[in-house]
Amino acid sequence: MGNIVLLSSLVNMDEPKKVFAEIEFLLSSISPTFPIEKITKVLEDLISLYKGEYPPYKACTRKFHDLKHSTDVSLATTRLIHAAHLDGRRFTNAQLFSTIITSFFHDVGYIPKASEEFGTGIKLSLKIPNLSFDFINQYLKKNNNFNLLTADDLLNIKFMLQATAFNFDATKVKFPSLEVELLAKIIGTADLLGQMADRTYIEKLLHLFDEQFQEQLIEDDEEDNNSSTPTPINELELMKQTSQFHDNLKENFGKNFSGVNKLMKLHFKDRWNIDDDLYDVAIANNINYLKEIINKYGQDFKKHLHRH
Repeated sequence: MGNIVLLSSLVNMDEPKKVFAEIEFLLSSISPTFPIEKITKVLEDLISLYKGEYPPYKACTRKFHDLKHSTDVSLATTRLIHAAHLDGRRFTNAQLFSTIITSFFHDVGYIPKASEEFGTGIKLSLKIPNLSFDFINQYLKKNNNFNLLTADDLLNIKFMLQATAFNFDATKVKFPSLEVELLAKIIGTADLLGQMADRTYIEKLLHLFDEQFQEQLIEDDEEDNNSSTPTPINELELMKQTSQFHDNLKENFGKNFSGVNKLMKLHFKDRWNIDDDLYDVAIANNINYLKEIINKYGQDFKKHLHRH
């Protein structure tokens, strides 16, 4: 056996421009006529938005749903599209562009305007697909749809964003076409793969607890919430739920996302000559690490989180 290759060693995910370079390379290989200059403009605006240099929006202060999460998901999306292309699926430049821009901006709904104040909690998260669509809609109008997208493409983006909602149920969505359904499920899959394969995913879960569950605990107590999926009462409970979520992940990929994650091996073989799905490997490593520190240290698990 050769040396083990880590997902994080292929592209420096801490440098957005390195991630963008890989995205642009893959898009060019999928479609030699793809207008790279248009996506370059979007990438520049994405960075400005998260840094607070895109009026009237504030800088992103979230540490889970941050710029890196966006670039992680965008690269995973592009890799899956590349894999689908290798599997014989064909996409127009408009479909490619609308899918990539959706992956870039899928969580910008978390970024408030200067005149707004956002809270946290699940109730906000439920609104994110619509808030993100509002931003994308305005952004495309401002840029004249990049002389590429139509009203139908914009509607397709709204469908794609639904697949990134944490309560997404594919059986309740009537997609306008099989192509849009596939691209939506690619983005939804990439949203999970991108975050869970991040080498600091376990550490970032602490930020997720702060962003989504601290306020929710108060709301649950006030409303006597009887949800079948209880809000984690502390960070350790969130870690345990994450471990359980992973155990059900393959079933979820099959049920909600038609198993498109299985295509990823085609990408790694073609791009890197690697006979494995490195996302699957990275996620397994993260969850094994999570289970180990929970079993060993219990409530003291945070003292043993040291990966940066």
